[in-house]
Amino acid sequence: MGIPKIEVDEDKVYKLAQRLWTNVAIASHFDISTDTLTRRFAEVLDKGRQSGRMFLSDKLFELCSKGNLGALVWLTKQHLGYSDKLEQKTEDVTINRTIRIELQRDDTDAPDRLGEANAASIEAGPIKA
Repeated sequence: MGIPKIEVDEDKVYKLAQRLWTNVAIASHFDISTDTLTRRFAEVLDKGRQSGRMFLSDKLFELCSKGNLGALVWLTKQHLGYSDKLEQKTEDVTINRTIRIELQRDDTDAPDRLGEANAASIEAGPIKA
């Protein structure tokens, strides 16, 4: 005897997919796993989402035909490959900073690995940005 099958209204799955809900949201709504949802309702989800996309497309074209400039701009960017062109100029910039790192030995009895002195410094020149 396995886990009892949870009843899920197929029409409701279709309507939620048509509203372009994610599988996670639909599964959560019915308190089932996304695996169960996709296994049992893959075709219903696909048909619902396709219907939702067609509805949005029709509404978008309707807005365009009424002269909605925002809808026209978006549609041309999405379907005709138009884009906003943003030009940026950059110049070489030199940052004049000196970085000084000093190394100091803790153990004076240890062999001197830094040369004759007990401390050494390393300096870096200008940084190009």
